[in-house]
Amino acid sequence: ALPADFPEQLEASVEELNIGDSLSVKDLPTGKKYEILHEEDEVIASVTPPKLQDEETDEETEEADAEGDAPESSESVADDSQEEE
Repeated sequence: ALPADFPEQLEASVEELNIGDSLSVKDLPTGKKYEILHEEDEVIASVTPPKLQDEETDEETEEADAEGDAPESSESVADDSQEEE
């Protein structure tokens, strides 16, 4: 495309895609003033199942949150030291 004819964005719907489906270059809208120079079967997006987190890691995080083991931010530490002076 010429610079003036270059589209700002290309939109394609992914509403009908299921896990394992993909969107290819051929699924993009075409225009009279531009040409996509990639292979039509080139995948540009795919739907994958969510990754499962390690249950042990989740439990450790929940326990740390419940016990208040989260580190204090540097701002709160700085504020505490000013109050003590």
